[in-house]
Amino acid sequence: MAVRETLEKILELGKEKKYIDKEKKEKPYFQPQKLSEIAKGCCEKANLWVIDFDETKENVVGKMNHIYKREKKTERLESLKSCDALKILPKQAKIDFIEMKKVAHLQAESIEKQTADIQKHNFHKKVTDSLCVMDFLLSSHILGLNEDEIAEYEAVEKKFILVINVNIQALDDLDPLQAITITLNSNNLIELCKTALIASPEYKEKNLTQLLLKDCAKLEAFYCNE
Repeated sequence: MAVRETLEKILELGKEKKYIDKEKKEKPYFQPQKLSEIAKGCCEKANLWVIDFDETKENVVGKMNHIYKREKKTERLESLKSCDALKILPKQAKIDFIEMKKVAHLQAESIEKQTADIQKHNFHKKVTDSLCVMDFLLSSHILGLNEDEIAEYEAVEKKFILVINVNIQALDDLDPLQAITITLNSNNLIELCKTALIASPEYKEKNLTQLLLKDCAKLEAFYCNE
């Protein structure tokens, strides 16, 4: 199966297959929403359609724990983090994990306060746990992809995009693997956000090749150019 067809299948199955929670409510694993509608987001005007990945995570964790209990296994999935949104692009053969953070209020703060606030967000765990959620989702337990389809998913180019509600005064992507220094309003808030995105060998195994910083205003234009 071609990569595009595999990604289309993942999208289709994610919307069709449902998790039944403790209250017997059926919840699809993929729940499309506008980015502006994602809870605790920072892009109030964004009309970009994405998958609410926090909801996906909750449903996947619930399903896997139900399976472990049914099979009398002692292991449980607990305290998994996840990105806010997932963007699957079958035509471009790409998958993006999107995390939103409100940081505009930090512009008036000291460098020490900015540093403490940015560093408390464990973006590495959000990336690794999001990849883990996808592994569980695609498994035989839930969506039931075969080995070839899973291999195609793993080969797909993936990105982690941190989106902030501050206007980035640059058109270029901020790649933490490059030496880029950008200042905003005479402080290092953007630089702090950039350096919070740390590459890891674990990402390469899943073909997550880019860690990008975007602002809300330019995000939709970024996808228009994809």
